[in-house]
Amino acid sequence: MPREEKWRRWAGATHDVSLGWAAGAILGGGIAAVLLFQAAPSREVAGQVGQVVFNWLGRVVFALTLVGLAGRVVLDRLAAGREKARRPGSLDLWLTASACAAAAVLALWLTPAMEVIWRTAPHDPSGGGLVGDDKSRFMRLHGAGNLLYLTLLVVTTLLVARRSRVSQR
Repeated sequence: MPREEKWRRWAGATHDVSLGWAAGAILGGGIAAVLLFQAAPSREVAGQVGQVVFNWLGRVVFALTLVGLAGRVVLDRLAAGREKARRPGSLDLWLTASACAAAAVLALWLTPAMEVIWRTAPHDPSGGGLVGDDKSRFMRLHGAGNLLYLTLLVVTTLLVARRSRVSQR
């Protein structure tokens, strides 16, 4: 097997496996959150556990999208070499880079900002979670996080499916 073909296979597997795991982790995290809020004795307890889960999830998804981006960069470099011309990058490269940037926002800014609010804001003594303006700020960030995770789930799944379709040709 030629050396370039080995690199292409390695990069493709790296891309697909890392982004597939990222999609699976996001889906699993979403299911876990729904079950957690149904089964926990209070919103307070569910929020404490959810904070730990989503701190972990954000970092894992960021790392996996970084690995996926590395695989995509190698795939695009190899494709550019075959075409004997430099190109600015494929749509898949831009989508993978965007997914990585979204994961970075989640892991490095949004989730930590939510954690600060959770730890410093007043909580309902009856176990209902946050109260007042802090609850509103937290819920805005929470909504943005949900949208980013949903976008990441769709984009990572799409990227793996597109590569699968291309490699079957």
